Amino acid sequence: MSTPIPLTERLLINAGGWPAMKAARDVVKAGRVTEARYEPPLLTGFVREGAKNYRSGLRIKSAADVENLCTCWESRSSGKICGHSVAVGLALLRPVSAIVLEQPKIEEAPAGPKFVPIGSEDAKPAKLHLILPPNFMSAWAKGQVMLVVEAEVGANRTLLSALPKNAAFAADESDLALIEGLRAFPAIFASGMALSSRDAFLRLLPSLQNHPRITFGKAVRVTISSVAVRPKLEIEQCANGGITVKAKPMPNTMLLWNATDAWLLQKQEFVRYGEALPAGAAH
Repeated sequence: MSTPIPLTERLLINAGGWPAMKAARDVVKAGRVTEARYEPPLLTGFVREGAKNYRSGLRIKSAADVENLCTCWESRSSGKICGHSVAVGLALLRPVSAIVLEQPKIEEAPAGPKFVPIGSEDAKPAKLHLILPPNFMSAWAKGQVMLVVEAEVGANRTLLSALPKNAAFAADESDLALIEGLRAFPAIFASGMALSSRDAFLRLLPSLQNHPRITFGKAVRVTISSVAVRPKLEIEQCANGGITVKAKPMPNTMLLWNATDAWLLQKQEFVRYGEALPAGAAH
């Protein structure tokens, strides 16, 4: 019977690298790991990521042979050992009870005008326009996406921040959804614009689905589809008798992804990618 491999931080760093370890430390510090256990060779646990709870962990056959078991998108698409699985091991080595957790910050509602449904009394009709970088691919590559929001009231169109702070404006459902999504960017309400990280931008996209006034620059219309694309899968027989399942690349598209979500940019349309995959299809 083989000797169990001891779980150490050095093993976790060697397996996942410093980027995964850095992400894992943040996860553990936030107390997002539960049910962590190590029964060699299996390290298992759950990691909370927003509204999702990933089954994460590692199969540690030896110090040099470590397999990722996490169900997150990053693991399934690239096969890399992610911060979620490293966090499960780190949570065992550094129990959360020994860590002073950060107190959750209670964010105040952004200062700005009030947006209410169409038909509300004493509210002026308004339409919102979201302007994305004209060269979106370049902005995405740099990891910073500039968001600019303008409000159209009557014949005037100004930055959102220029609207009277104590006024009420009647907006359609797409604009009300946009406003809710923009609450993650307080700078929008203060200056009319904000820089978004890749992760924050992907989290915003569901709030923009089917919004009629989104553009690259001020001229090129952009669509955020509410329909998900199910990728075509390629299945390969492995020499050891197992199979490998891969998503077949789609031509003329740009893949935008993080640990929890993936979208495709097809010309001027953002489409959610892979949401319709059956559970376990990537394994």
